[in-house]
Amino acid sequence: MPAVLSLAVFPGWLQPLLVVGLIATLELTIYIAIEPWFYGRSAGVSEVALLIGLAFWTILWGPLGLLLGTPMTVCFVVFGKYIPVLAPLAMLLSDEPALSPPLVFYQRLIARDGHEAERVAGAYLQATSLEATFDDLLLTALARMNQDVTAGILTEEDRRAVLEAIDAIARVLVIAATGREPPAPPTEFVAANGVAPACPILIGVPAQDEADEFALRLLALLLDPQRYAMVSCPAGCSPRRS
Repeated sequence: MPAVLSLAVFPGWLQPLLVVGLIATLELTIYIAIEPWFYGRSAGVSEVALLIGLAFWTILWGPLGLLLGTPMTVCFVVFGKYIPVLAPLAMLLSDEPALSPPLVFYQRLIARDGHEAERVAGAYLQATSLEATFDDLLLTALARMNQDVTAGILTEEDRRAVLEAIDAIARVLVIAATGREPPAPPTEFVAANGVAPACPILIGVPAQDEADEFALRLLALLLDPQRYAMVSCPAGCSPRRS
């Protein structure tokens, strides 16, 4: 109708062609850019997957595929979430990450990509809290590492590399969350100060092995050094009353 009206109002073909071009540009922009972004946010579909789906159905069915591409792609994602056979489609087309943050964090650690692991931990810290980050990421990675070492999947060198990376990331997280330097290692706290601190002293005893000892070190990083001091016994020790 705007094109027909422009033919009646304006002389020549320039204005009608401009009207048709404007309408075509707006339609393509809305359908290719705005609608994928809107549907992607509301239906959990990746914008890239939506654009690839539009191109696929357009090549397959022509203009009809261009019209039906968006709803069909969204339907495939919904089917994949509830039908086990189509689960790979949901993984490919959905905007949800394929792995949870704890798994991504551990995967980066065993790949010895400390920078990416620190980035994952920093993003998780911004979304949750320091305690939740230690519980969900660091301790989970520590438990998985211990299981993989016991199963023979990781070597002793891998174990030490993971422990060093977790320790470094934990100290970075403490600085980022609290703005204070982490306390000295627990076993050296009293010796470093010369005298016992005035605040209460917590004694940590590992239950089994070095993994439990390392978990106590993580706990010491979470404690406020102005309120508590923590001394951790080495793995295998049995504290006795002096």
